[in-house]
This record gives sequence, structure tokens and C-alpha cells, in this order.
Amino acid sequence: MKIHWFFVGVVCLLASCSDPFVPQGLYDYQVERLITNDTSKSWVLRSLTVDGQNVEVMACDENITFLAETITADSLVFLEINKQADCSANDTLFWGSFRASGHIRNIFRDSLYFDDGIKPSFGLVEVVTPESLIISFSEGAFSERYSLSSN
Repeated sequence: MKIHWFFVGVVCLLASCSDPFVPQGLYDYQVERLITNDTSKSWVLRSLTVDGQNVEVMACDENITFLAETITADSLVFLEINKQADCSANDTLFWGSFRASGHIRNIFRDSLYFDDGIKPSFGLVEVVTPESLIISFSEGAFSERYSLSSN
């Protein structure tokens, strides 16, 4: 009987170790809606880490904005809008079309898949809430970590 309670305790302990920032049991389309607000959502860069080092944002780029939009029911895009090097005008970078991973019965796992843009083919989602999105990219020895908050 003691072994039974031991295993119950171990299972409860393991279940309590889940990441509190990625709500468990979300479907892939629910994560996409959190990111796009169902149609369009602006995000603001709070911090950027490249290869483990914090990157300072240029003075004219203090409000780098990201836009996640639903183009059609199955087409979502992610854009980065920042100032050009001389701070004279905005420049838009197309991160790519994206979709949330849903491997088992469309339950979201941990990644966003990107196509046809400047980012690697997938980004690891560390945090996704209506107010916060943290996503990491790795390609070879190069890594980036973006911390965004809703605008």
C-alpha cells in the first residue's frame, strides 16, 4: 500500500513541474489565435538575446513592432517593423507564414513553423499568453531569443 501512495506522489510531483507560461492542453488553432488575436495583433520587442548575449536596441528602434496577421483562415503571417539604419523610415521584414505545431490530435506542442521568410523553419515557443510571447530560433551555432509583449 505504501508503494501505491509513493507512485501517486511521484505522479503528482511530475505533473506540477509543467511550464506555467504555456497553458497545457491548448489546440494549435488556439495558440494561433493568441498570437494573432484572431485577425491582427501588434507585439512590441521587450528584449532580444543573440547567442546568449543581450542586444541593445538602437535609439531609433526603441519600439520595434511585430505584426501577426490572419490573411485567410489557413494563412497567418508574422512581420517585423523597425526603423532603417538612418532612422528615416520604417522597414518591414517578412518573418514568414506560420502555423502552430499540433502533432497529437492537434494539441499544441512547443513550436511555430515558418515558411518563405527570413527565419529558420521553426521557432521554439517558451511563453505564449495574451500579453506575452517568447520565441527562440536556432540555426547551427547561431541563436536568437525574442521577448515580446502585446501592444
